[in-house]
Amino acid sequence: MLSLGNIMSAAGVIGGFGLAAMGIKKIVSEAANFENSVASFTTLLGGSEVEAKKLVESLQTLGAETPFEFKDLAEATTRMLGFGAITKDTAIPTLRMLGDLAQGSSDKLQSISLVYGQIMAGGKMMGQDFNQLINAQVPIARGLAELWGYGVTDAAVAKATARIKNSGGIAAS
Repeated sequence: MLSLGNIMSAAGVIGGFGLAAMGIKKIVSEAANFENSVASFTTLLGGSEVEAKKLVESLQTLGAETPFEFKDLAEATTRMLGFGAITKDTAIPTLRMLGDLAQGSSDKLQSISLVYGQIMAGGKMMGQDFNQLINAQVPIARGLAELWGYGVTDAAVAKATARIKNSGGIAAS
């Protein structure tokens, strides 16, 4: 005769198998992400699988230290390597900087890494890049106002905004 306790035990066992299956699926998925990233980075780093594996390991470490998942960091890195905006040596410091600007949001990280890649590839920030950063909630106008010596007031931010929109762009550094 089945008792409530037996039914609960059976449900627990079945649930345990389900959790185990989900864990195995996650492990397989992570291994596939690792291998796909190594292959992608090998191409982007001029054919060096050794350097690609080092970069992937660094991204995994960064993912453990930040709110970003490996997948998000790898996607941003692939994008910026494709633009030529970063190298294997500048990838992690650049991702840390952009991650700080993204405030833990993976969507913002993707948006900001795209704009950063565009700016670095073009050699200057254009008005559309400025607008994309503003839309990603990066406080770029205040930073530019300070850089140009306007002081940080609403009027200074307005001057900085007008300057970037009316200029031919700002040279990337």
